[in-house]
Amino acid sequence: MKFKFFVPLLIAALMISAWTPIPVNLNPPQENSSQAAATSVQLVVNNKTGETLNLSLKGPATYNWNINPGKTTQTVVPGKYKYTYKACGGQKSGTVEAKKTGKVLTLAACNQKGAKAAGMVNVKIRNDTGGYVQLNLTGPATYTFSLAPGNSTIQIIKGKYQYTAWGCGGASVSGTKQLGGGITWTFFCT
Repeated sequence: MKFKFFVPLLIAALMISAWTPIPVNLNPPQENSSQAAATSVQLVVNNKTGETLNLSLKGPATYNWNINPGKTTQTVVPGKYKYTYKACGGQKSGTVEAKKTGKVLTLAACNQKGAKAAGMVNVKIRNDTGGYVQLNLTGPATYTFSLAPGNSTIQIIKGKYQYTAWGCGGASVSGTKQLGGGITWTFFCT
């Protein structure tokens, strides 16, 4: 009788002891920072268009950036990318291979003859807000600019525009403005 009682007890004990939760590693292995740095490179974008634009890269990863005129540095996964952006009155595209830090992607300056033929004008902006101003224009063309404090110049098609500008800690102003050459448009906080 002892044997009949002992066998089921032994089986139950073995089953209970075999059941244990899977160990959880509360501290998963961290990626070595030098290895993480090796998986990305710095791409220098030299925007010579004179316009703030949206640059899209598609390749090993996808990126969308608002790029101001001048040089900016972006971190990307190494590889070959197809890029697109709108500037100088049209869509531009090409390819760039980012395989080492410091690779430069140059966005060519707008053709001034073509710009004049399309009715392009330079509008001087004076941003006295002390911060960035986001400016959206809708008219003969649609533009979005991120304007740094100080003086800058935007190139647009001459004409009448509906505008909305945000700055001064979230304040906005909207209206209509005729934009042509020789104009200085000033933004300030009240």
